[in-house]
Amino acid sequence: LLRQHDPLSSRTTVMTCEQLTRDASRATDALLLGHELLGTDLTLRDYVTWLGQRQRLARPGTPLWTKIPTQLSPQRAQQIDALQDSSQHQPPAAASYEQLAAITSAAMSIRCRDFFFESYSSLSSADPRCQQRARNLELLNLRLRLLTPWLETGKVAGVAQSTVPGLSAIVMQAERSHLLMPMGW
Repeated sequence: LLRQHDPLSSRTTVMTCEQLTRDASRATDALLLGHELLGTDLTLRDYVTWLGQRQRLARPGTPLWTKIPTQLSPQRAQQIDALQDSSQHQPPAAASYEQLAAITSAAMSIRCRDFFFESYSSLSSADPRCQQRARNLELLNLRLRLLTPWLETGKVAGVAQSTVPGLSAIVMQAERSHLLMPMGW
């Protein structure tokens, strides 16, 4: 139905869904997967497991996009404010660069093709927290631009283990080059 009424038939369609992942993947060009991470007890390992489950439920070969939260959701921020009995309303807390990089790397481990950085407030605000969030996203986008060859045509060749507990790395291969991406779980 969407394609019938879209004047640009070559436009990529992206859909997100909570259920019926296989059916949704048949109706769209790419699936947008996301799960609330910030302010929850969900670990990166659990997040990767969840992403992998969604990937297996989708039609084989469906490109995956991942939703990366850049700040707490307004509902989660409201819960935290209520628990802290805060009388001053502040914008939702932002993810640190390290958190954004870790979530993005986790999504790369299942070969997500693109990323959707989710924000609940403007990045153009003069607020120092918003400016820091904008700088974090700019730095992460520069990093992703360097990784483009492996994201577009690469494949996960394996996982490298470290002698340091809780540290491993994803080995990605594109043509004749390899990329080792450290992952802290």
